[in-house]
Formats: sequence, C-alpha cells, structure tokens
Amino acid sequence: MKGLATLVLSLALASPVIARQAESYGRLDVTPIDAQRFEISGVPRQVPYDYWCSAGLYAQRALDLDPNARIYVVGNYQRGQRTFTFSTSPVGTAAENGPVPGFSVNVDGVSKRVGDARAECYGLQRREF
Repeated sequence: MKGLATLVLSLALASPVIARQAESYGRLDVTPIDAQRFEISGVPRQVPYDYWCSAGLYAQRALDLDPNARIYVVGNYQRGQRTFTFSTSPVGTAAENGPVPGFSVNVDGVSKRVGDARAECYGLQRREF
C-alpha cells in the first residue's frame, strides 16, 4: 500500500497539469491551467508569431496533439496584456458557434492547427533582433 501511495504521489508531482509550473516552449513560458487550457506569458515586443509558435510546440510536445488538431485563443485582448490563454477545445470561446477568422492572439476564438502554429517557429528563427 505504501508503494502505491508513493507511485501516485510521484505521478501527481510529475504531471504538468497538476504541478502547474511554467516551462519554456519556443521563447515564451507556458503554464498549464487544466487538461485543455494553458497560458503563455510574453514580454513587451512579442508578436503573434511568438505566441503561436509556443502554443504549437506545447500542444505537440506536452499534450501530444495531432498536427491537425486545433488550438483556440480564449478571451479578448486587454490593453497591456502579455499573457494569453489557449485551449484545445472551442468550448467557452467565440469559436463555439463557428469559425472565427483571423491570425491574431487578441481575438477570442481565433484558432490554428497545431502544425500551422508550429510552422510559425521557422519564421522566428530567421528574424533578427
């Protein structure tokens, strides 16, 4: 019984959703909220490419999502905002009622396929600072 309790505790501590600690994906920190939602924290001068790149990397590496699965922006932009929430489900976003056009991370419900979000990382590698 003691071995089982130790195993359960170690699995709980190893789980990024339960542990809720930030990890870097791309250039930004990603913090899991629950099994479907995660936050990406940036700094001034980050652009949508940076957020989509990190969201795609996280969705593929940590959540093991298929490249054709979609990632959705949750909530609308507030001035000065540097942390954005993404979800693997349209539930609770404007996309729940149908597709929301756009590319920005500022509009609730805008989405990209995981593979397309990952592709944004390649453009970042060529960009000079």
